[in-house]
Amino acid sequence: QAYVDSHFGSRQIFAMLCLAVGFAAVLAFFMMAAQNEAHFKQVFQSKVGRFLKADDICSNSGESCSETQCCASRFENCFLRSPGFHFCSSSCSPQEWDCKEPFAHPLALARQTEKWPDVVAICGAGTALVDPTAFQEKYNGKCQNFCTAAGKAINEPLMFAVLGPQYGEVHGCRGDKDDSYKGAVCECSIPDRL
Repeated sequence: QAYVDSHFGSRQIFAMLCLAVGFAAVLAFFMMAAQNEAHFKQVFQSKVGRFLKADDICSNSGESCSETQCCASRFENCFLRSPGFHFCSSSCSPQEWDCKEPFAHPLALARQTEKWPDVVAICGAGTALVDPTAFQEKYNGKCQNFCTAAGKAINEPLMFAVLGPQYGEVHGCRGDKDDSYKGAVCECSIPDRL
């Protein structure tokens, strides 16, 4: 006691005690998480809108997702390529494939992105790459004008553009490492389907 009092002040002792308690709490948290991970792990898959148990496996990029109904990569969706065959990809061209997302949430499905005009590729429900020439000439370089036309194509007069960084600029879909398609990025929604 006398040694501690003579070499350390009460503030230093308190600080060391807090540090030790904090370290022990962090260590206990990680040990508990590691023990429980295999037993209690659940992953929310927002594109599908359901919880997946630890033993469920989502499909990898380019693989069929007909059975799993989900994709392992964050920026990929389960697109319908042709009747009965679904595949995981970050983009889908309606000129080449069907491009519906049959396992997406019903409110996302209602956007009917695969039916929108002048789409080079679909990045996901409600997000598309618009042909750059059409984007400038038909829609005056504005996603709102494009989304209004997209709404008319699916008989949804209240379709509006979602604002965000890089919207309206020419890019590929997020997660598309090969830059398979390029177009003006627009995201459109309907008031009750954000």
